Amino acid sequence: MNCINLPEFRVIKAEENEFDYRFTVETIEEPDFCPQGKGDMYSLPAAAVLRLSKHYEQGASKYGRLNYQKGIPVSSFIDSALRHIFKYLDGWDDEDHLAAAAFNVLGALQMEEKKPDMQDVPTRKSAKSYHYKDIQPDDTSKKMEI
Repeated sequence: MNCINLPEFRVIKAEENEFDYRFTVETIEEPDFCPQGKGDMYSLPAAAVLRLSKHYEQGASKYGRLNYQKGIPVSSFIDSALRHIFKYLDGWDDEDHLAAAAFNVLGALQMEEKKPDMQDVPTRKSAKSYHYKDIQPDDTSKKMEI
């Protein structure tokens, strides 16, 4: 078992040309999730996170780096996320609306984690919140479906 979620494999065929090497491999064993309870950072979608980082960069130049962490009401993040999703669905291409929506959803998560006093959505005020430190891999009561 390895801890970066790479499958175990064996090389079936190796080819070499003047530019590169090509390997045909066979998966022996699917990777285990490792380490338990810390989150699976390796599986985050790299291309999407890189794209999202450009949105953070643009926001930092306009509002100051990490300005959003001072505290923004969750309802503002959700309102903005929904607006960007609907603009995306309506075909607007004046900015990266999916990245903007993702930024706002992550902002709402950040407020729940670090500034719970920013939770102003009436139906969520008394609802259970999920927190990184509270979600255990074997805790079936807190598993989320996708």
